[in-house]
Amino acid sequence: MSMLQSRTRSARKNSRGPGFSPGLSIAPVLLAVALTAVLASGLWWGLLRGSSPDPAGTRASLDFTRIADGPPPTRFDTGQPASSSKSPQDPGSNFVVRNGRLTYQPTTNEVSAAYFSTLDMGAPLTSLGASWVFSPRKGTLGAIALLVSRGLRDAMPPITPPVPVHFVATALNWTLGVAKDENTPLETIAAGDFTAPLREDGATAYAVSIHINGDEVTIDLPDGGRTTVMDPRIAEWRGDYATFEVYSNHGLTDSLGGFERVWADSTGKH
Repeated sequence: MSMLQSRTRSARKNSRGPGFSPGLSIAPVLLAVALTAVLASGLWWGLLRGSSPDPAGTRASLDFTRIADGPPPTRFDTGQPASSSKSPQDPGSNFVVRNGRLTYQPTTNEVSAAYFSTLDMGAPLTSLGASWVFSPRKGTLGAIALLVSRGLRDAMPPITPPVPVHFVATALNWTLGVAKDENTPLETIAAGDFTAPLREDGATAYAVSIHINGDEVTIDLPDGGRTTVMDPRIAEWRGDYATFEVYSNHGLTDSLGGFERVWADSTGKH
């Protein structure tokens, strides 16, 4: 299966980027964010799932800064079940809560990714967002990603396409993409560089908010900028599931994303 591909540039070394994930263009080095790369890494994921869908029209939110160190929670603060990917090959590539952040610590230098998702929100998503920090390491840029999809599955990656919103951020830049199915590469529909690089100091928190209205997405970016993107597939492929991802091209050396808060809202009607 080769589902999504996009490109992200890094000011450091050549690198390739996130599974069902990231992509971007900035000078002068590419960080490819590709599902294909993740699949090639040989990682296989299972899902730890809750049950029942949410009532139509709801908000799911979770503040990891209030959670003790340990495995990721199985429910949001607002009560909805949560789903976490699980790698049987590298336990370090599974999400954990550490020092008030949802993050991971891969133990191999392969492509790694971890996913934390809502279950069915009962109606198409109208917004989602997250705050996070990047922690420094000696390699290339790691990334975080926010996705909207039609569902989840017990596979790697745990995303059921189509994907109408696929936002990726590194410390240097961002991309927005869409994906039709598992056989179609992720198509980047917007991308940009931050006005100044985000700090990878393990302390400075950044936030993104994504608002969905029909075929239009408005993104409040972590550098204070705002951008609006229109594409008919955003409305055509709308989904009821939100996913939050941390990604590394090189598990042992890339900078690490760590979510402090995540949230998602649905419309209350189809």
